[in-house]
Amino acid sequence: MPGGRSSWQTQRVGTVAVFRRVVTRPDRLRWRSRLVALAVLAALLVPVGAAEALVESTPLVSDGTDHPVGAIGRVSDIAEANGKVYLVGDFTSVGGETRHYAAAIDKATGQVDPNWNPNLNGIAYTVDVAPDGSAVYVGGKFTKVDSTWRARIAKLDPETGQAFAGWNPKASAKVMTVTATDDTIYIGGYFATVGGIGRASLAAIDDATATVVAGWNPGADGAVLSSTLSPDGALLYVGGNFDTLGGASRPHLGAVTAAGGSVTSWNPAPLHKVLDAEVSADGATLYAAVGGPQVQGGNRATAYATNGGAQVWDHASDGDFQAVAVADDAVYYGGHFIDIEGNARQRLAAFDPASGDLLNWNPGANSGWGVWALTY
Repeated sequence: MPGGRSSWQTQRVGTVAVFRRVVTRPDRLRWRSRLVALAVLAALLVPVGAAEALVESTPLVSDGTDHPVGAIGRVSDIAEANGKVYLVGDFTSVGGETRHYAAAIDKATGQVDPNWNPNLNGIAYTVDVAPDGSAVYVGGKFTKVDSTWRARIAKLDPETGQAFAGWNPKASAKVMTVTATDDTIYIGGYFATVGGIGRASLAAIDDATATVVAGWNPGADGAVLSSTLSPDGALLYVGGNFDTLGGASRPHLGAVTAAGGSVTSWNPAPLHKVLDAEVSADGATLYAAVGGPQVQGGNRATAYATNGGAQVWDHASDGDFQAVAVADDAVYYGGHFIDIEGNARQRLAAFDPASGDLLNWNPGANSGWGVWALTY
């Protein structure tokens, strides 16, 4: 940035870390927008041998075993709204408070929200919030929210975590990704039916009725693990461990129309399963986090043009890329890698959005699972 200098500050909010860039200019000091809140797959309260701790600075320094905050188990996804950071995963405790598989942390104080406690009876993999903040959607392998039956997908009150009465679409198997709009909830996973109606790994749910949208049925022949909308809301990009969408060859990554579910011609064809994906603000580029193994063309951080599907840039690592978040001046990746083409990066890395150049940002995370969730 011309005429200025920047440095990084880190604030931990429970098992979520918030990185901020402070930009100093001769005429003023200003905060850049919140950079990245990442769910470090942390078990900060267990013995050192099993602890998965966030590293706040470079060089790498691990947290102690008596850290007052942390999740007992893995954090799989995060979403931010209503002054809260919502977490889901396979944890059973956060910050010393019992929280089965879902929790909320006050963004300002870093304390576990005492009122938001869905008390799921099984692992949750995905969370998203309604655009107006009026509901929180979680998906996973659970069948109950507290004492209320909810088969693997649930709509929760954003302040209490209680399940919305009557909202129970009933997915037949694990839900791995959820994307919420004003009136439609898109889910992907391993399921074959939703509400008893055939929907192979991908479905659209009418939010008002909690039933599948009639006619919206592209179908995938394998698990759908990620989903994200284009900025204009017209397209839903889906990634996962599939070979076809709607019967058309779309290995691991494709796009369908949000309104009708029709498969588009976009076919970038990464060689391995896509674990996460996000689109740039201008809609021109999709950034994919690709799993491994590297020797077969996996473990990639890859940018694709949304017009035509050509590869814009690509980088390989020694472990899976598992999460991606897009900012104006950087694309942030998380995973369980420690090396990117000869450059040490401890499970976190940043690239220039246009050129793909590896940036100096290198906070480092010490985690056997790696980093599974990032948000900007």
